[in-house]
Amino acid sequence: MEFHKAHNFSNYNQNLNANSVQKLCICERKRNDLIVCSRCNQSFVGRLSQPCPKHPEVIFLMDARQCALCGAHSAFLKVSKQ
Repeated sequence: MEFHKAHNFSNYNQNLNANSVQKLCICERKRNDLIVCSRCNQSFVGRLSQPCPKHPEVIFLMDARQCALCGAHSAFLKVSKQ
């Protein structure tokens, strides 16, 4: 039995580097946003949890994933325009 290559990936890395978008790190963004919960209408200071495009495995434990006061899901949280 003889095997043949189905695809030629010799130029794959060259094309990937030329066409890829540079991923920006958001890990060190400011932590003093005013976050408002639309469920309980209360606000608190912190930073909304967002995955970093460059470091998707990093989790900051103090980032808000829910309301600090009523426990509502992060979908209810918005950053206020101070």
